[in-house]
Amino acid sequence: MLFLLAYCSVKVRTIPNTFVRTHELGTYADAHGIAILKVKDGDTLLLKHVGFRDTSIVVSCSRREIEVVMEPSLIMFPDVVVEKTIGENVSTRPVRAVSRESIIYPSVPFLRPDDLLEEVQGVFFVGKDPTASVPAVRGLAYFRTLVILDFFRLSTEREIGPSLFFAPSGVVREVEVAEGGGVPFGSDAMGGTVIYLLKGVGSPPEFSLSLRSNPLSYSLYASTTPFDSAYVGVASSSMFGYRYPDTTLSNGFWGRGALEAPASNRKFATVVEWRRWGVSLKGAFFGVRDFYRAYKGTAHYPRIDHLFLMLGSRYLSGGYHGYTTVMRKGPTENIRTGRDATLRFQYDRGELHVGVAYFGRFGVRSSILEEGVWMYDEISDGYTHDLGIFVFGERSLRNLMLSFGGRLGLYRATNVSGWKPANAFNLGFRLSAGDWSLFGNLETSYRFPTLSESMSYSPHPRGFLLGNPDLEPERGLGGDVGCAWERGGLRGEALLFATSIDNYIDLVVEDTLTPEGDTIFRYHNVPGNVIVRGLELRGRWNAGSFGLEGGYAWIGSAGATVISGIPPSHLFGRLEWRGPVKAYLKILYQPTVEEVSPIEIPRSSSMTLTLGVRGRFRGVDIDAGVSNLTNSLAYRTLNPKSLPLPGRGFFLNLHVPVM
Repeated sequence: MLFLLAYCSVKVRTIPNTFVRTHELGTYADAHGIAILKVKDGDTLLLKHVGFRDTSIVVSCSRREIEVVMEPSLIMFPDVVVEKTIGENVSTRPVRAVSRESIIYPSVPFLRPDDLLEEVQGVFFVGKDPTASVPAVRGLAYFRTLVILDFFRLSTEREIGPSLFFAPSGVVREVEVAEGGGVPFGSDAMGGTVIYLLKGVGSPPEFSLSLRSNPLSYSLYASTTPFDSAYVGVASSSMFGYRYPDTTLSNGFWGRGALEAPASNRKFATVVEWRRWGVSLKGAFFGVRDFYRAYKGTAHYPRIDHLFLMLGSRYLSGGYHGYTTVMRKGPTENIRTGRDATLRFQYDRGELHVGVAYFGRFGVRSSILEEGVWMYDEISDGYTHDLGIFVFGERSLRNLMLSFGGRLGLYRATNVSGWKPANAFNLGFRLSAGDWSLFGNLETSYRFPTLSESMSYSPHPRGFLLGNPDLEPERGLGGDVGCAWERGGLRGEALLFATSIDNYIDLVVEDTLTPEGDTIFRYHNVPGNVIVRGLELRGRWNAGSFGLEGGYAWIGSAGATVISGIPPSHLFGRLEWRGPVKAYLKILYQPTVEEVSPIEIPRSSSMTLTLGVRGRFRGVDIDAGVSNLTNSLAYRTLNPKSLPLPGRGFFLNLHVPVM
């Protein structure tokens, strides 16, 4: 009885989804930023949130309600946690976040959620068409980077991997990137995990409009809260093509020669959420019409539909995802359909988390038609099952933080005979000493061949793909070591990482050309080990009204065979002046790439500049500027058929908070 009397309840008001803990107990603030904890007089509360500096405060039972203001931080690791809906809060892993400012004012070319990641160190892009390219953490794409929408993993039959290319950027309230293997997630999280969090209850009502001259496009988003426990948001966007420099005529700042990229689309989306008694019911529908992908032999996607239904509570979450994609290329039509389901139970006790997670795909079908007549099914009633039990957590020992995690799982699919073991683990540490932090992680990961890699027999954007039913699953062993420091207005971080992959799945040329002029590719396991390694550097300096941020990410591979899909390295910089308005200059530089795989080509260096200014006028937040100011010819990938990014263009972002 005396033990119970020593504790009291304290209500903490802070940023929504902040992790709040004492030395004994921990919890998360809800969508309204409220957390209630049992504390003792003199306890110290520690608050953590992605994009903000750790904050501590001493509490007293004489003050039952407190408000804690957290200071933003541009150093995104190691003192961060992944949101509770994802289920992992390991402080030793490198986790980065897209700033709220970049989400509200997207100074990106295509107004899609994936492009918000262009400023995040460690994230690259892969794909021939930049309007539908996929993110690759630590250079690992083609289903080696997992993409999560809230707590739902995205699946796809696209051979380059999953992305949120079918959604307007306005539906996203937060974007996080967790580098390295993720124990709770199962297959595919080898390079890392990209986490998109949809807007919902707790997000303020708003209206936003974004306009671009190149690509010629618009995107708008409007939301309302009919009552405190409900949220409704709608989005619409359209793109009408873009132009890139024609180097045969001219190039550079004064160049006027340009070529038209036949890329256009119309997108719309609806997000709704109802939350009551600690239970969230959320639905999201994404639709795309007349999506034209720009590559040799332009393909037309007349219809892309994605429906998500998600139910979540403190311990239990689950959901459904259904999709339909129709692609046409000449007389050939490819219709892809499928359904996904997920169920997850997780129990949290302090810093220890245990649970069971399941993800399954059902009724996956990919049909090929010629001139409207069914020819064959390359995939018919395909399925996958990924089931696992997991445990992860962390332990604080003065200046030392230790993290651990493990997963025991089973995997089964149409292209996998019987149930196969699917196990993973990770260990990490973080040592803090004054202004410095030293951290490191060791992890294993795995990836089973996708249905398309085993069963493809159809024209795809990369050519004509032949599946390989004899593919072996990939096994990865990776790690990283890094440091972060902060002194006054100067902050910096450095990170080294490497991942060794057995049975790496890559494409080889099976034949030179089809009658339509496409290369025939076949999947195979690369003999021996493939090692993907890299270096990330990042820093920021604040001096009065000026701020300077920069970063460099280098990526490379080693092994008996040069593999494809390793994207070019890049250098990023940002200069800000914060006066009556904010002026900024962004620089993105890619050095020349000469060493490439047999199915890629070298690329020359490029540098793109974005110049903009932000401010508020009569309650309206305005962001305007010029993208690719130098009108440079820039590519995202080394694919010989890939198209460049847009040339010089103007952008305007308007954001109106609705009170």
